[in-house]
Amino acid sequence: MELPPTTPPNHPTSYGSTVPRVEQPQNPTQTPPETRMEPPLPPSQQPEALLNPMANDAWGNFVIVNHPHGFFRVVSKNVSTLNTYSLDMTAIATELQTMDASIFLAQETNTAWKPTTLQAIDSQCNLVFKHKKLATSSSNEKSNHRYQPGGTLTLALGKWASRVISRGHDELLGRWSFLELVGQQNKRIMMISAYRVCNQQFDATSNTVTAQQTRLLQQNGVRTPNPQQQFITDLIKLIKSWTQAGKEILLGMDANEDVDNPRLKITCLFMETGLIDLHNHRHPANRKPATHQRGSAPIDIIAGTQLLAEALQLAWILPFGIPALIKGDHRLLGVDFDTDILFGHKPANPAQNLIQGVNSNNEQLVTKFCKDVITQCNLHHLGERIDRLILTQPFTNTEILELEAIDSTLTKILTQADQRCRQTSEFPWSPTVQKAYVRHRYWMIRLAAF
Repeated sequence: MELPPTTPPNHPTSYGSTVPRVEQPQNPTQTPPETRMEPPLPPSQQPEALLNPMANDAWGNFVIVNHPHGFFRVVSKNVSTLNTYSLDMTAIATELQTMDASIFLAQETNTAWKPTTLQAIDSQCNLVFKHKKLATSSSNEKSNHRYQPGGTLTLALGKWASRVISRGHDELLGRWSFLELVGQQNKRIMMISAYRVCNQQFDATSNTVTAQQTRLLQQNGVRTPNPQQQFITDLIKLIKSWTQAGKEILLGMDANEDVDNPRLKITCLFMETGLIDLHNHRHPANRKPATHQRGSAPIDIIAGTQLLAEALQLAWILPFGIPALIKGDHRLLGVDFDTDILFGHKPANPAQNLIQGVNSNNEQLVTKFCKDVITQCNLHHLGERIDRLILTQPFTNTEILELEAIDSTLTKILTQADQRCRQTSEFPWSPTVQKAYVRHRYWMIRLAAF
């Protein structure tokens, strides 16, 4: 999908230019009066055009997200619920594959992450990505339903899943989840997806994220809980423990507060940890747009330590509703890194999983497999060759080479027979279902705008 070229938000021609007004002559033969054009002001004295925070334009580097790029690509978005009953995760994974994403950081999954929901999401994602590693988080408050406000998901995809050496989450309040990736010379990079509650009053009868966290904090001895402030305090402590251990940090977060306003409390997180806003670092002169459809300020952010800033190549923010299959009323934020700087090398692509054709419970396939193997063994005279070796004792180098040749031939026969018995695909593709899902997503986005 090709995005429109991005005009810097503070460019003088971004929103309307001043055109001198020329009076039309009343007499056609009359010579029009001369229009005096004032010389343009130097750039330093030109009035700064105001950014329209509600404009739905792309921001940052111009990228064509479905083109090959060769970067380590991290994308982050508040997805406003992952429905485990539908194909939400399959749709998201399809878009992530199209844009060749390496890491996906999702906030506000609104899912109670337990074995049943984890299995559902993993199965949906597995239709697109055979190689993946994920970490999730949700509040420790008991939920009898799959829906539970709050929560996060951190997902490593394709070849990058092989670099994951540990995973974890905020066990009590479910405010963040993380994956630890390893590179050359023992480089460690923590990928974190975090969701901070919005500023709202505590209602003991509700199940909002604020209510869940307030109750849990009270149960753990905090007399006057402030979930918003507690988030900052606890995350600062966690990040400092990682940086003191020599680990690099990349944080994708819905802060529910203007991340560019230095007077707000969220600024403490960046001042105490030294994390750098990577979009502001790449485009220091450009004001970021609102990242929530019903807001007027950027409340989502991707931040990182110094190594991440040095490896950063591109930073961009997509318009609302793009890409269509990644749901949510927030913008998608993206950053692209040089893999050599970040990890010291580029990992090899993983081998594709073979779809096994033989299942011991499938009598028809077992019979077909056995007949195929016997036919091939007879063609290669494996039985006779093995009988001759049995009569030969002890083995010389000639017999050892013959035994290895028989073993190699038999292995090839078995694997080829297995592949001939496999199904051509696991699931049939349905254009009708695809169009129905896109139509559903369209109306969900339209309704979210009102």
